Amino acid sequence: FLQRHGIHYLLSVDGDQETHDAHRRLLGGGSSYGLLFPERFRMAKSYQPWQGTRMTVRPDTVPKLAHNVKHLFALGINQFLIGPATGMTWTADDFAAYEEQIVELIGFDDEMKREKAPFRMSLLEQDLGEPLGKQLNTWGCGAGKGRMAVDPSGNIYGCAKIIGIGNEELLAEQRFGHVLRGITHPERRARLADSTTEHRLKCAECELRADCSGGCPATNLAHTGTVYEPAPEECLLAACIKRIKVRLAERAAAESR
Repeated sequence: FLQRHGIHYLLSVDGDQETHDAHRRLLGGGSSYGLLFPERFRMAKSYQPWQGTRMTVRPDTVPKLAHNVKHLFALGINQFLIGPATGMTWTADDFAAYEEQIVELIGFDDEMKREKAPFRMSLLEQDLGEPLGKQLNTWGCGAGKGRMAVDPSGNIYGCAKIIGIGNEELLAEQRFGHVLRGITHPERRARLADSTTEHRLKCAECELRADCSGGCPATNLAHTGTVYEPAPEECLLAACIKRIKVRLAERAAAESR
């Protein structure tokens, strides 16, 4: 079906079998990793040679992140969209471990570039690709501006992650409209498009404000009840990303001497 209609897809594989199945078991308890690898993945690779995965990292799996990326690359996955899981508690120590794993993967990426290997890590091109201080007074993301999402009932939201919150009371205030009636609540869409500091007093005074866009609106909404106030984990992640950027900048400066 995908081949017939020219549809490209993205997998959700978190690493080796132990890591992946720890949180993605089949409904009956079986291995979803074993369902994909190796036979079905081989078939998928023949249709779509460039394979990407959205890797969800959790506090209990973060120590194996670098190992898991290398494992999946060896199996034939080329592009990695890595992101910490939301809806759970991350500590400063967890993000310290995440930082070290990402730094190790930066070294692996350098090695792959030298070998001209078919490997990409989106984190290096997006979050870590931005220079320090680039995000000053830049708030929010593309939700409701560059993209929207529709639930099975036809309701329109800013992004798919907002739909996944599952809190009907919060969701009711996030609906822009309906596919049959169009945008009926433009003011709700405007909330996501708001890039001022008027509603972000906490962020406006934060030492990370030049290197943070205020957190994921969906994650913020789920944790604080508003898209404007970041969840604690989002603040820890922003600090972690800045530390990695500083390390990269220091390395680049040392290499240029």
